[in-house]
Amino acid sequence: MPRTVALKTQHCEEYFLLRERGLLQDMVDYEIEKQARVVLDSGHFVAFAPYAPRFPFETWIVPKYQASHFENIDQGAMEEFAFVLKHTLLKLEKGLGEPPYNYMLFTAPFHTPPNECFRWHLEITPRLTHVAGFEWGTGFYINPVPPEDAAEFLRNLKL
Repeated sequence: MPRTVALKTQHCEEYFLLRERGLLQDMVDYEIEKQARVVLDSGHFVAFAPYAPRFPFETWIVPKYQASHFENIDQGAMEEFAFVLKHTLLKLEKGLGEPPYNYMLFTAPFHTPPNECFRWHLEITPRLTHVAGFEWGTGFYINPVPPEDAAEFLRNLKL
């Protein structure tokens, strides 16, 4: 298992044992309640700028319902997810001038049964800044754009 996935899984399991609820569920609930970092809310999915993002305009798309394995998504949810992904990427491209970006799909490992600890999600990271000495040396990222400002800018873009 890749180190990043193993760490995410471990952190989600530890949080679940401590709080008796999922970390990503708490994140989704908080973002929906506050609305400051929400870019798009479709009903079953929410796209938001996470608290303390590594990169400017980093955006996550997370299902509002518990689902640990992306491959188990049904057709209706897949269509809604595709709509949210398309509109989020269009907002990033329109608002930021078609920047290069990466996106990573995090899902529970195939060999594990569905669980309440982990929730699949997609992380989009536009490549607007360069990782340099400070980031490489410390593992901490310098992000010059507050997530609240990024989300408001993207949310208000008309497609």
